[in-house]
Amino acid sequence: MTIASYNSRNFMTRKAVRLRALLALLLAFCLPAWAQWTEPIAHLAREIAAITGPGTVSLSIRNISSLPADNVPAIRRDLQTQMSSAGVRVVNAGSTGGEVKVTLSENAQGYVWVAEVQQGAERKVAMVSAPRSQSVTPVQNGPSMTVRRTPLWTQDVPILDVAIISAGSEPHMIVLDAANVSLYKMTGGRWTPEQQVPIPRTRTGPRDVRGRLVAARGHFFDAYLPGMVCASTPAPPLSMNCGTGDDPWPIAGGQTAIFGASRNFFTGVVTPGIGKQTSVPAFYSAAGLARANYTLWIFARTDGSVHLMDGVNDVPVRAARDWGSDLVAVKSSCGAGTQLLVSGAGDGEAADAVRAFEIADREPMEVSPSVEFSGPVTALWPSAEGRAAIAVVKNLKTGRFDAFELAITCGQ
Repeated sequence: MTIASYNSRNFMTRKAVRLRALLALLLAFCLPAWAQWTEPIAHLAREIAAITGPGTVSLSIRNISSLPADNVPAIRRDLQTQMSSAGVRVVNAGSTGGEVKVTLSENAQGYVWVAEVQQGAERKVAMVSAPRSQSVTPVQNGPSMTVRRTPLWTQDVPILDVAIISAGSEPHMIVLDAANVSLYKMTGGRWTPEQQVPIPRTRTGPRDVRGRLVAARGHFFDAYLPGMVCASTPAPPLSMNCGTGDDPWPIAGGQTAIFGASRNFFTGVVTPGIGKQTSVPAFYSAAGLARANYTLWIFARTDGSVHLMDGVNDVPVRAARDWGSDLVAVKSSCGAGTQLLVSGAGDGEAADAVRAFEIADREPMEVSPSVEFSGPVTALWPSAEGRAAIAVVKNLKTGRFDAFELAITCGQ
């Protein structure tokens, strides 16, 4: 029998003491973070396996968050191990029919890890949240953004939409309200009245009338109102040919939707369909964000919720509880190249604000300070080129309606 004995004492040098203290400090910061990520990694692996089933897939990981780049290999290793335990083996790209692309993004609450799974023509998405390590401070990549507000027009009658369209080399501003289309030209640096064309009404519209101006091919513009579409002549002086019917309104990117003639919202019938999704629940507004192989659509529904749709998935945006019913996509030279402008939630009787967001793999991230207004936003539509938005505000101080052009600018 061997008798156990104590080892001789070893006295550490001061240098070794300092080294061990430093290692202990590093472990104190690193270990809790990795321990917190164990469950999100395992959860994401289970979600991926539930989509793919047992088999082989390729795996790629892209980090667009503030997570240090040297953490990514460990995340990949742990995710690959968890996937293997769930029956999904990772192989080289091109040697399998399945592909998994994981994006490490984040929002104000923490990290958001999104897996896009492609199997043949079918694409599905899995998403998990992961806590942010206390040792990591979020950083903002690239320039900050601001929403530039330019006043366009003010009048007593509610403004439905405003469009600035060039006839030849001369720009014109068109203002749409429930009774008229008004045309203005630039004189001495100011918009001056040029012509007003009344809109014929054959039936009573909804109490909360909405309208839309769209530049058209072959003529100056089309004006959309509930149950009516008016086409203008090619150039001033204007006349309009108006017809009744439930013609679909253009919403963005070639997409159209039926607007309820006796309502103030879209019925949910969209043309063309969004992938496999040929209709959506009724909504107030919609915006499309172009991606590499598809368009991500955002809908502000009439039940107060906001949903993302990509042709296959329908994902509620839980972080959008303070969003209003008006949203629009605006192209810019900042960030991802397209931002989402969103009005605030309110009762229509208080001051409002518009904020800019980017949606990195299904999670919105606020990217600019809010623009404050002197009343509620009553309309928010994209401009003709999509590089600006038209916001209409009911000014609670003056009682009038103010129209603004909103654009995204980059700045430090």
